[in-house]
Amino acid sequence: MPSFLILSSAFKREHYEKCFRDAGFIPYQFNKKLDFLHIDSDIGYKNKHLLEIPVRISNQNTTDTRKFFTNKRLMHKTISDCCPKIYKKHVPEHWDFDLNDHGKLKHLFDGKKMYIIKPALGTMSEQTTVVKTYSQLVKDIHTNDNIRNVGNKIRKVYNYEKFVLSEYNSNPLLLDGFTGVYRLSVISFKGRHFVIKKVGLIYRPLEKFSTSDLHPIKHLTGYAPIVDGKILPRNEKMELEKTIIEKFGKKKLDAILKQMYNILGTILRNYETTCKDKSENCYTIWSVDFGITKDYIVKLYELNASSPDIVYGGMVKGKDYFKYFFETLYDCVLAPEYKLKPKYKKSYVEI
Repeated sequence: MPSFLILSSAFKREHYEKCFRDAGFIPYQFNKKLDFLHIDSDIGYKNKHLLEIPVRISNQNTTDTRKFFTNKRLMHKTISDCCPKIYKKHVPEHWDFDLNDHGKLKHLFDGKKMYIIKPALGTMSEQTTVVKTYSQLVKDIHTNDNIRNVGNKIRKVYNYEKFVLSEYNSNPLLLDGFTGVYRLSVISFKGRHFVIKKVGLIYRPLEKFSTSDLHPIKHLTGYAPIVDGKILPRNEKMELEKTIIEKFGKKKLDAILKQMYNILGTILRNYETTCKDKSENCYTIWSVDFGITKDYIVKLYELNASSPDIVYGGMVKGKDYFKYFFETLYDCVLAPEYKLKPKYKKSYVEI
């Protein structure tokens, strides 16, 4: 009978033990061989002795994956190199800059387009700001405590000072006046990629969209954004497929998902995962954020090697997202490895 070990800073017992037991797996005992290891952060790799445990399958969530995607500057380069057609149509234009060379961006600002400033390395939404004029950019990077603090953090921890200025979706598809970030979660395993259908989410800001008021409360969609040092109430999360059907109809949903799946499938087929443990047999969880224009054109915002909606046992309208994650994991990773019969074909779609 396959055994499992969960090393986790986030999972709670009730979110995973029943799923594994019901599927015929048993908790790992240290005097037995380990067949399956799930790691939701780098903690397993920091504890070097864990690398000596014979592992059959693990979650690949390491700096090797994050190197090319969580680092936004390298994400743009990776995608533009591998997939130029996708990049041109579906990735917002971007420019690198630091605190000393922002003058090269002055020509971009005509008062019409909006831009978003983010640290090149993944941090959190509290370091993000939206600008419409060059004077606003200069003011923000020199007076905004969040921007300056993350700059200091990058210099201290990563010895890296780059930021990314990206063209902002100033003409978004609105949900009752609100903009939104559309998130899909994906499992990749041995060159195959599966979208977890029931985990699609829309993150909505706290206030309605505006092109004149650039306060972060109208634009940021982080789980619990921090603005001016204060934690704001958590943004509303909505079910992606259900919400789009209700607001715009099934045909629009199909057209949107077709674009998302094409973007993801093209990029991930050109990215080779390197396992960082002795098993050489790992899967990756991707959390992918999109925007949508009012003309229903999908834009890729971020591609992250983790999924907070899953690893923190996210509940949306009473639904346990770890359960949906496990159903896809079972069919697409565990079943082929252990020669088991798939059980949950309605829970995912291969791209």
